Amino acid sequence: MRLPIPKKKVLFSLFLSYWIVLLCALLASFLIYSSAVSALNKEIERVEYVSLKNIQSVLDSRLRDIKTTGFLLSIHNHVRPVVHAKKPLEDVSIKIMMMRTRQLFFSAMTNNRLVSDIYLYSYNSRIFLSTQYGLNEETAIPFQAQDAFGISVENLKTLLDDTRARYVILPEPTPGDEKQIIFLMPVLTTGIKPEGMLIIKLNSEKFYDLAQTDVQANRKTLFIVDPSGQAIEIANPDQISIKMDTFEWKDQSTTYVENENSYIMSSISSTQSDWKYITLADIRTYKQSIRQVQKVTGIFLISFFTLGTIASILLSKRQYTPVQRLISQVRKISPAGTEAENEYLLVEKVIQTIYQEKEHYSHRFEQQQSEMRQAILYRLMKGTYRVNQSTQDLLYEADIRFENNYFLVILMTVDDFGILIDTDESDELDTGDASLAYSIIQNVMLELLIVNNSTFPPVIAGIYIDKFI
Repeated sequence: MRLPIPKKKVLFSLFLSYWIVLLCALLASFLIYSSAVSALNKEIERVEYVSLKNIQSVLDSRLRDIKTTGFLLSIHNHVRPVVHAKKPLEDVSIKIMMMRTRQLFFSAMTNNRLVSDIYLYSYNSRIFLSTQYGLNEETAIPFQAQDAFGISVENLKTLLDDTRARYVILPEPTPGDEKQIIFLMPVLTTGIKPEGMLIIKLNSEKFYDLAQTDVQANRKTLFIVDPSGQAIEIANPDQISIKMDTFEWKDQSTTYVENENSYIMSSISSTQSDWKYITLADIRTYKQSIRQVQKVTGIFLISFFTLGTIASILLSKRQYTPVQRLISQVRKISPAGTEAENEYLLVEKVIQTIYQEKEHYSHRFEQQQSEMRQAILYRLMKGTYRVNQSTQDLLYEADIRFENNYFLVILMTVDDFGILIDTDESDELDTGDASLAYSIIQNVMLELLIVNNSTFPPVIAGIYIDKFI
């Protein structure tokens, strides 16, 4: 009973080879796609950052104008005497300067539409001079800080205690109110210590409008943040909130996740203040087209994988057909017990087995042919065969060809085999001993008589042949 031939492992290996090539192509396509998407995301971030830089340029240019206005007012000859006087209301000339200073403020407001009101505070006399309220004296007519800025007088004085020139975002008076922006400019007179402070109140609505168009067009949210954590939100359609106090301010674009929604966040520092400009753009706005590409790419990859798999199966079967025919033939001649890991190894084993059998039979045939030649030559020398055409044919069939017409026949007689074989005198020579003696004589004579590479060795006839053949 023959063992079963291995199942179609070669077919599976062929299919696996094609399939690996297919997977390599798919992997290369996926890597190229991933690189393209990554590059596109970086480009989106770069575009967002460039857009924010444009917003920064617009806003900072107006902040620069206001800063210039404040500086020119702080060094004006009408402003300095007002803040320097300790009792301005008792000096007529100072009162005149106050009137001229107020007119100067109105003129500055006319030249810069972003300026809503201008206030002047004197550290020496503790009076407020403003375009909105006129003159306010702490002991007579207290300044209405709540009405002017939405903060208490104490909080305003805390701001005035810091004599640096800076922009400040004021907290909203009540939730939902618009936050106000002021610019503080110290006024120096004779020394290095400020004697007064200019407070320029910005028109917040007009300031927001500078960035409103760009922000709303792209459904973005703009945050203007100061170091204290106060922030202004411009155009916040999704009501996004970010933690200003724990945010690491870096001038870059990155991905920001809020309430499981992803946004492209860009941040840049203001060149005219210590603010940060931050924009948040819904990543879905940009990735609608990317998703479409993803869908098309996904469909393509699935189709390519399916068709490639079908093609791999068909090509594997086509390549396996000759192997299958070969195995069907090998199945007929494979020896019993032949088994292998796959079809190729089975064919190899069967061929090796057939070759070994051929060598074995060839060796046996050569031995039989040699013995047959010896027998024919022996009978020919004894005269058993007559020299005629049939004898010639027999010699030809036995592949016996004489190169010469003359031959030497030597007759050897061995009187005592005891010389060759150690036996007792009383023991008769048996067949085995005779065969051994014959082999010894034959080998010795062959070594002595074979000369000139004769085609056939000499034929030795002796007692063994005479007795047993």
